[in-house]
Amino acid sequence: MKASIDIGSNSILLLAGEYEDGRFIESINIARVTGLGKGIDKTGELSPEGIKRALEALTEYKEKLSLFGISPHETLVTATEASRVAKNFSEFSLNVKNKLGFRIHLLNAEGEAYFCARGVNFGDDTILEDSVVLDLGGASTELIKFSSKPFTFKQYVSLPVGSVRATDWMEEGSFEKNIELIFKNFEIDDFKNNEVIGVAGTITTLAAMMLDISSYADKKVMGKMFEINLFEEFIERLEEMSLAEISKRYPVAGKRVSTIVGGSKVTLAICKKLEMKKLFISTYGLRFGIIIEEEINQKFLQVEN
Repeated sequence: MKASIDIGSNSILLLAGEYEDGRFIESINIARVTGLGKGIDKTGELSPEGIKRALEALTEYKEKLSLFGISPHETLVTATEASRVAKNFSEFSLNVKNKLGFRIHLLNAEGEAYFCARGVNFGDDTILEDSVVLDLGGASTELIKFSSKPFTFKQYVSLPVGSVRATDWMEEGSFEKNIELIFKNFEIDDFKNNEVIGVAGTITTLAAMMLDISSYADKKVMGKMFEINLFEEFIERLEEMSLAEISKRYPVAGKRVSTIVGGSKVTLAICKKLEMKKLFISTYGLRFGIIIEEEINQKFLQVEN
């Protein structure tokens, strides 16, 4: 039995199961929204409320893993963008280790992109040549190009925007300005493609909402395809609704409701910039890639300050 925990800027995900001979039999696959990166551009730190919720989620995960005989030191735990830039990450990481026994591996941007692509490739054996992944997190979005058979990691760029950051910008009235600045400062033309693979919680939740699913399950959205014009029309409708209206109409949004519009606006802006026509949904990603690789190469780790 193998297990991985992905500590993101908005949510923390746990995956555990048996991986053998290229097959993965899932035992646990859950997510908890923590908002760890809320307000990070202003404070430069992981939010106190997010830290509290993160510790609660990790405590729950430790208990669930113990039922399968998996200890904290056997679990591969990773953290991404918000933790990379947070001044208080080391304090948070040490607290997690001392209280719960989990050792957090801080991935650099390349590591985050690599393990995401590795997981997506595992989840879809029809990928043959160049594929482009849009991995929308809470504080960053990775654009990744890879091919399969054999898996080849080709290119990536990490954009400093995600669902949490975008929501903060919307509240400040600076969303459009900041998106334009990102497109000015980062070259993404190499990732233009008719079809883009969308992964991570915001995108899979948006897919569930578009499909009008009342309760979320990976199998209900995995492999679904959306035309970009329909995706844009849906997002325009969301922008006209209050959070209360969205929650009532789309209960599947759950705790992601507070950042779902910000995340959808980022997704649409990037998709249009890439001139894509179709968005393919994958429920695989970083946590699967970590389990498949079974270890983390030092070149994928961030050097902590």
